[in-house]
Amino acid sequence: MDVGRLTRVFAACATLALGACAVDASGSQAAVALQGVVPTDYAYAVSWDPDERVLDGVGTIDVENRGPKPVRDVWLRLRPNNRDGLVRVTFVKFAKIVSRRAGGSMLKLRLDGELRAGERDAFLIEFRARVPRDQTSLGRSAGIDLFGDVLPVIAVTGSDQPRIGPEPSYGEGSLNPVAKWSVGVTVPRGLRAVLPGREARVSRSRKTTTYESEADVRDYAFAVGRYTSRSKRVNGVKLTVVGSAEKKRELGAALRRTVNAFSKLQQWYGGYKLPSLKVVIGDLPFGGSEYPGIVFSTVDNATISHEVAHQWFYGLVGNDQYKDPFLDESLTAFSEQRFHKSYRCNLARPINGRHGLATGMDYWEKHARAYEDTIYRGGACALTLLRHDLGASVFDRALRSYVAANANKIASTDDFLAAIRNAAPNYDLARWQRLVGL
Repeated sequence: MDVGRLTRVFAACATLALGACAVDASGSQAAVALQGVVPTDYAYAVSWDPDERVLDGVGTIDVENRGPKPVRDVWLRLRPNNRDGLVRVTFVKFAKIVSRRAGGSMLKLRLDGELRAGERDAFLIEFRARVPRDQTSLGRSAGIDLFGDVLPVIAVTGSDQPRIGPEPSYGEGSLNPVAKWSVGVTVPRGLRAVLPGREARVSRSRKTTTYESEADVRDYAFAVGRYTSRSKRVNGVKLTVVGSAEKKRELGAALRRTVNAFSKLQQWYGGYKLPSLKVVIGDLPFGGSEYPGIVFSTVDNATISHEVAHQWFYGLVGNDQYKDPFLDESLTAFSEQRFHKSYRCNLARPINGRHGLATGMDYWEKHARAYEDTIYRGGACALTLLRHDLGASVFDRALRSYVAANANKIASTDDFLAAIRNAAPNYDLARWQRLVGL
C-alpha cells in the first residue's frame, strides 16, 4: 500500500477523519473489449458507527477513457438492486452530479475537464450508507454486520454507453472489470473487520482500530463484528472461515467444506489469483452472497461449495451478469452439483420448459418463476450433459482452458463455446446448444 499517498489523502479529507488512496495500475485487456470510461483504481476509507448503523466514507476513483472519443461524463453506480436510498453520495470533488437515474442509484457525473482517448483522470466522493439490520448482504446476520456492494463503482459496458438500469429485482446485473482496490475500514475498539485481498496494515488509537487491505477484484465487500476464525493454507492460499460466538461450533465443519471445495475447484479449473479467501458464516435466508476474495454463506455444504465456486465464475472469469447469467450462475450451480447433488437431472431434457440458457435478466424479469429452475437447475443439468458427452477429462480440460484464457477479463458465451470447440473439435456442439437453448 502506498502509505505516503494514503497519508496525503487523509490530510485532504481531515474534516471526515477518513482517508483513501489509489495504487497506479493499468486495466487488463478483456475478452469483451470495454469501451468508454472504465475504472482502474478505487481507494476508499470508511468509518463504521454500529450504534447509529451508519457507514461514512470517502474515496478517490481513477478512470480511463478506452473509447475513441473524448468524454466528460461518468456514471457512478451505487448499491445494485437498491432503490431505497441506503447509499447516498454527499459530496463530489473534481466532478459534479448532473443527473440521477434508477431511483437515485445511478449518478451521472461531469468531470471538471475533458478526458481524451487513452487518458486517465480521478475524482473524489464522500458518501453515507445506512445499514439495516435485515439479513441481507448489506445488513446483519448471526451477529456480524455485512457490507456487500456498499462502495460505489463505475458503471461500464461493452459499448460506449453504460446500461443505466434499472437493476434486476433479484439476481445480479453487474458488469465490473478488475481494478485495484485499496480500502481502510475504521471500527470501534473491540470490533474487527474482515477484508479480502492482501491485508496491508492494522492501526489502533484509543477508541478505534483501522484495518487496511489491497485487492485486485471486480467489486469489494467486507464484514465487521466480534468473531472467531479458523484457517488453513491450501496451495499457498489462506482459507479462513469467520463466525460470531453463536457460530463457533460450526466453524470446524465450515472450514472442512471450504477446504474441500477450494482444493477440488482449483484442481478442476486452474489458478486462483488472490492470496486469501474469507468465508463469513451467517444465516442468510437466500443462502449466500459472493464477492471476490470474500463470501457470506450459511454453513451447509451446498451453499459453501456454490459460493466458493463463484470465485472462479464471476470472481476470476467475469461476465456481463445482466446479459449472460449462464456464465456465472449456471457454471457455479454445475460446480455445486459436483459436490452436492442439489438437482436431479434428466439428461435427455436438461432444460424444463420453453426457456433457454441464452436469456438475460431483462427476459427473466418477465418470467421470474422460471429463472432459478432454468438458470440454476437447468444450467447445472445442461453442463452435466456436456460433461457426460465429452468425458470428464476433456470437459475439465476445456474449462481449464476457458478459465486460463479469460482470467481477470470479461468473458462472453462465445468464449465459453470456443473453449469447448477447441477441446472437442469433433463434438456436435450445435446439437447441445439447440437442446439447452444457448
